[in-house]
Amino acid sequence: MNSIPKLVASRTLAEPLEWNARLISGDVAEEIAKLKLEPGKDIEMYGSASLLQTLMKHGLVDEYRVWVHPFVIGGGKRLFVEGGHPAKLRLASSKILSSGVVILTYEPPKLSDPNADLGQSVAHSHFCELDFSQPQS
Repeated sequence: MNSIPKLVASRTLAEPLEWNARLISGDVAEEIAKLKLEPGKDIEMYGSASLLQTLMKHGLVDEYRVWVHPFVIGGGKRLFVEGGHPAKLRLASSKILSSGVVILTYEPPKLSDPNADLGQSVAHSHFCELDFSQPQS
């Protein structure tokens, strides 16, 4: 993981960043849209419901991988926030691990789907973006 280049969308961090990372400057959705046009592997996102909402709003999420762990902590942040961008998703696959973790993979509708919400998908094989920071109040 340390050798993989990382992009960070942050309201609080400044460069230079450690751990093989660079800060996204400017409009995050615009930067991710450009990145998706470049050749390479998938882009993955961890840790930010607000960033996810921004990418959903701009049709930049091609796949959602939701890991459901077999325990309840009694609270926490919501992945899909109240008043967030709605999306119709299709279950593409599911896998149950021996630990009890369930991995659910969802896809937004394809552009060729006549019932598709066209703001929800793009024709690329990338996933999302990385975020390791939290906004300060």
